[in-house]
Amino acid sequence: MSALLLMLACTSGGVEDTAPGSTPPGGDTDTSEPGTSACSPIDGPGEQEPLIPVLGADTNLLILSIDTLRKDRVGRYTDLDTTPFLDGWLADSLVLEEHRSCSDWTAPSMLCAFTGTTPTEAGYEPHAGTDTILVDLPSNLETLTSWLVESNRVPAVVTANAVVAEMHPADVDPRAVTLLDREPASTIVDTGLVVLESLQRLGTPWFLQLHFNDPHSPYDPPPEYLDGLDGLPESPVDLTDESAIVALASDPSSLGEQELALVVQHAEVRYQGEVRYLDDQLKRLWGELEGLGIPQDTLVVLLSDHGEQFFEHDSFTHGMTLHLEEVDAIAAIRAPGLEPGVWEGPTAHQDLAPTILTALGLASPAGVTAPVLGTAAADRSRHGFRQYREVPPLHVLTRGTHRLFYDWTGERSYHDLAVDPLEQVDSYDSENTEVLCLWEQLTPWIERAQQFMGDYTPVAPSP
Repeated sequence: MSALLLMLACTSGGVEDTAPGSTPPGGDTDTSEPGTSACSPIDGPGEQEPLIPVLGADTNLLILSIDTLRKDRVGRYTDLDTTPFLDGWLADSLVLEEHRSCSDWTAPSMLCAFTGTTPTEAGYEPHAGTDTILVDLPSNLETLTSWLVESNRVPAVVTANAVVAEMHPADVDPRAVTLLDREPASTIVDTGLVVLESLQRLGTPWFLQLHFNDPHSPYDPPPEYLDGLDGLPESPVDLTDESAIVALASDPSSLGEQELALVVQHAEVRYQGEVRYLDDQLKRLWGELEGLGIPQDTLVVLLSDHGEQFFEHDSFTHGMTLHLEEVDAIAAIRAPGLEPGVWEGPTAHQDLAPTILTALGLASPAGVTAPVLGTAAADRSRHGFRQYREVPPLHVLTRGTHRLFYDWTGERSYHDLAVDPLEQVDSYDSENTEVLCLWEQLTPWIERAQQFMGDYTPVAPSP
């Protein structure tokens, strides 16, 4: 901590959607061009002025990123009582209601949010192969952090996840990053407030990211948040042991059906306990921030990096499937003068960086391909990609309620959320015009990924 404070005391003091092929990833698809498949019209908000107005030059930036927070375990989106504080906070914010992560694990998800593009478009993928490197990033990587440093904002990052610490580029002073590996939310809040006090003393605009690891596995909240375990038989898997969780995720068949159901019961109670604990810590943090007057001159962005799965699609934890329980994300924004509300247009993590830059009066660098929030068309397609834990690459392309999955082993599936909101029924049909529309837009993404995914070869990437 002393190194970080030394850096803060001494520091004083830029930056569109294009395709990997012929289709603009993350942006709009001109379906009127010759040769394109018939795509149904999609109604909805879009193609307007940016949602966030340009703020004052001295506006600070606070990013609250939450690891593994599943959207449908938050009270606003369900009947659970897990998040009374966050529910109220979201009600007073601009909420991106149809927001998606570009991936289902932390490194690519947060890189999308911090680079304004997807790793696929940028020509790399964290852990792009069968080796054991967890995060292998380009040496010349630039992110929101480096661009804000160029604008003379003092950066500081406090994270409970080492992946987030590793993704900040080399040109940002490493003393600006405090890694509290797997520490609970209370520690992140305590440390974040100390760092914030130092930032405030500098008298210059700052950027602070607090990354919370709760409710990431292992599921081990304080005992007072575990009352739901009363009366349950003992779990056959120790859910406070990360190695046991990884073993189960790798081989669910090691347990019988009843044992597996019992593990899920325990996991749900423990996970929701983690969420309730996190909510209380966010309440404490926000109370302190309000007491310091921070919201009055600060752009605040809250997001979840990805979700979590409890065997809804035969998998446990995350980094597995790109189904909604893993990629349906939370994102909300507060800023001085910004009216609370809901934006229902299609948004994604990569939209956050250009939106933040625009709101702070900064230009987006050439490598930023995503649209500023509010400016994308309602029929925008959003791409998701996963390659993790030595499993074959997986793509998903979403357009409106239509979702096409393609696994490099050749597996394909299609879901229409309008009739199958939980993605339980595969209705893939190679003659379906919606499937053909999505295939035409997905193919350039697969071709681009082939350029850097040397350990794998896609099987028949076609309808």
